[in-house]
Amino acid sequence: MNKKSIVKAAALSTAIIIGTTSVAATMTVNSATADAATTYIVKSGKLIVKSTGKAASGYVTYKSVLYNNGAKFTGLYKDKYYKSGALATGTYKSKYYSKGTLFTGIKSSKYYKSGVLATATYKNKFYKEGVLFTGVYQDKYYSKGVLTTGIYKSKYYKNGVLATGTYKGKYYKNGEAYTGYHVSSGKLYKGASLAKGTVQYEDLYYINGVLAELVSFDADDAYNGKVTLKDSKGKVVNPFEDGYYLLISGTYKLTVKANGYATYTKTIKINAANQEESISYSMDESNESLDEDDESVDDDSSYEEDDDSSYEEDDDSYDDEDDDSYDDEDDESIDEDDSASDDDSISDDADSITYVEFEADDAYREKIVIKSKNGSIVTPKSSGKYQLSPGTYSYTITAPGYKTVSGKFTVSGGEETILFTMMND
Repeated sequence: MNKKSIVKAAALSTAIIIGTTSVAATMTVNSATADAATTYIVKSGKLIVKSTGKAASGYVTYKSVLYNNGAKFTGLYKDKYYKSGALATGTYKSKYYSKGTLFTGIKSSKYYKSGVLATATYKNKFYKEGVLFTGVYQDKYYSKGVLTTGIYKSKYYKNGVLATGTYKGKYYKNGEAYTGYHVSSGKLYKGASLAKGTVQYEDLYYINGVLAELVSFDADDAYNGKVTLKDSKGKVVNPFEDGYYLLISGTYKLTVKANGYATYTKTIKINAANQEESISYSMDESNESLDEDDESVDDDSSYEEDDDSSYEEDDDSYDDEDDDSYDDEDDESIDEDDSASDDDSISDDADSITYVEFEADDAYREKIVIKSKNGSIVTPKSSGKYQLSPGTYSYTITAPGYKTVSGKFTVSGGEETILFTMMND
């Protein structure tokens, strides 16, 4: 071999060494991603090693696609979900993935937690097995995932919890419909309505739902007087039992008359906080005699027992002072000046006078207005009884919570009773 040949051989060897080093360097840089075109090639959808012509073994990522043994991979690899080699969104083996990762949140109105349809509260709404829940869960009532007030399976819930109170006209106790007596805000109810009439409940007395107390009037001596008690509207209050009066809070006028003594009068205020109260009085001697015909003490006076709409058992017509539906001051239909001066319905001929009485089939707390033919209002002479001259009259009957009753009647002497029934409004 001559010198020239030796030089060429040496140069060739150097070139081969340099080229080999360059290729090796390239393979080392791209081995982590298997992205070197000189290492792999894709044929018919499979990853092939160029140098061997065989499928790449194991897991290899090539151009952002994951291959397993040369095929695009579908399944889980390092807790990531792939489909055809790409990170995928969808359900795989009953778990939901988003971009290859187990999903937590709302998808298609369903709640997932770590890829599983979950039972839990998410953003203030309750889901059961991924669905907004309606029903009772762990003793709480939900409607579309929200704690709700309402009736569910005949039980009353308030803000999702079994409750006590009135809802849509019915009373519930611990979620159950209840029609018995109960006290709310100091008043007695039966079911959802104020109790009617006089009721003793848990050792307390109530009149039409309002707390009352027993009151007696005790003299400091034996006067043998007649006691008359009137409420703030001038209505006579009859004794309840054994000389006791059953009174709600309010103002009353006490009058006592006895032979040989001056009439005793006193305005008293009752605060029905105690269950029993005794009020004492004393009378001064005088020459006064007891007038048996005095309206205030006559047994047949303005407040007959049969018409006692204030204190009879099961009668709910006692007027509460706060009930503005019976405010005499504002009711122009019974203005005393109007009726007294214009009332031409009473004749001096006693034989022609008709005594008319209105009688209800229940206790309505009614107010009755009678007008003569010329429109004048007729006032009752005693406890709902009217003295009328012959003629035709109209009447209107109103009561809280009931429909108005109206009509006409004609009288010609004697006595007459007009029966009426009122319907719930």
